[in-house]
Amino acid sequence: MVNLFLQSVGIFQTGRTLRIESFSIGLFRIGSFSVRRSSVLVIVVTFAVCWLSTGKALAYEPNLHSQLSAEALRQYQQCNPSDAWSVKYRDLFVQYSKLEDSILHNPNRGRQWHFYSPKGDLGLSESGAQISLNTRFYELLDAADRMLKNPFLQEFEFKKLYETMGRLSHYVQDVTVPANVIPIYHWSGQRDRFQSYSFKPATASGVFEQNRDSICKAVLQEGAQLETLLAETARQTLVAAEKESLSVIVGKTQQVFTWSLFWSEHHQCHQREKEKFKDYGLFGNRFGLTQMKDRCDPDDGPSPILQFCKETECKVTKSQYDEFSSRRHMAAITATQKLLFYLHTKIRQRLEKQVPQFD
Repeated sequence: MVNLFLQSVGIFQTGRTLRIESFSIGLFRIGSFSVRRSSVLVIVVTFAVCWLSTGKALAYEPNLHSQLSAEALRQYQQCNPSDAWSVKYRDLFVQYSKLEDSILHNPNRGRQWHFYSPKGDLGLSESGAQISLNTRFYELLDAADRMLKNPFLQEFEFKKLYETMGRLSHYVQDVTVPANVIPIYHWSGQRDRFQSYSFKPATASGVFEQNRDSICKAVLQEGAQLETLLAETARQTLVAAEKESLSVIVGKTQQVFTWSLFWSEHHQCHQREKEKFKDYGLFGNRFGLTQMKDRCDPDDGPSPILQFCKETECKVTKSQYDEFSSRRHMAAITATQKLLFYLHTKIRQRLEKQVPQFD
């Protein structure tokens, strides 16, 4: 729990020391520094308890964001090898895709939902969160556009631009989480199990090699509009949850349903925790678990498609979880590549020779 809190505010443990990533206060940037873990542990534990009690909504865990961004950048440079990046800018992009969850690097983090809400009508959380994922994404996009209008960016402005690109990738990736898009209420004390399901870089790399031509074609579309990327990625996530096939082993037989057994826009068998949110499907928040059951009580009304799971053992295999999560992770990686192509094309158009090259 303490390590989760440390990562969320941009503090990372190395042995007995804590490394605090650089952050800004107004116009001033505080550089990275390290302190002994023991000297701040009591303060951290106290603050962590307060932080966890605020009902902070999370999506992918911070380190998973940086893994997705690093893989997206690797694939993007294979799709578009002429678009070379300096190492320091690559590192900034990957780092800030993770640090967007840090309250040191994003002061408004405590007031943000991590849920997709085109209408922005999710209301308030217990901690006062009211800024939707969409609102934050377009604020960052506007900031990037303002910077791109300056044809003579200084070094610190270049860094800020690549930080912003990393922050934008954070939200493009978040809308590949079904519970964020439907949306289904979850928070740091009641996490959605899918969002922490392990990412396998080797699997992503293999999928890319098998589908390189089609992926690169989708990424390198001239005239692509970043304004529609968030909505299109969210739409694909809804389709995956509602339409993609899921085989359930029922006793000695196998029956085919969809992943809406875990997340459903339509089915409700329990009272929702939040008025504007939907509920988990019949299997509930059990992604990654093998043993399944219909979680609806008889008093909640009939659920004929799963009535057998009340009397017979139902199972979902690990391979199906791996395949579904792989498809969602690849969607996050591909959407991130589209973001990179769009913004870096804009940089080239406006700044030409100022675009950083490999060291």
